[in-house]
Amino acid sequence: MFDFRRDYTEDELPEELGKVPLKFQPGEKVSYSNIGYVTLGILIGKVTGRFYGGLLQERIFKPLGMNTARIISEAGSVTDRAAGYRLVKGELKNQEWVRQP
Repeated sequence: MFDFRRDYTEDELPEELGKVPLKFQPGEKVSYSNIGYVTLGILIGKVTGRFYGGLLQERIFKPLGMNTARIISEAGSVTDRAAGYRLVKGELKNQEWVRQP
C-alpha cells in the first residue's frame, strides 16, 4: 500500500501517508518509525522555512556539545559511522539501505 523505496516529494508524502490506516489509535501504544522523523522534517521546513538538519545542529547538537552528531547524508563521508545489520539464518549481514524521501 505504501512504497517505502519510492522517492516521494514533500507534498506527496503526507498525502500518501494519510491513506495508510492507523495500526492503533494515538495514545494507545508506541511504535518507532523513521517515517515520523521524515514527516517532522517536512513540517519543520514548511513552518520555519529552514532545513531540519540545520535546525537540529543549531538548537540541539551544538548546545549539547554533540560535535559529531548529524542527520543521514548519502553524499557525506563520516568517519566511524555506525551501520545497521540484520540477522539472516543466525549470521549478521549488512542492512539493506531503505531510501528516505
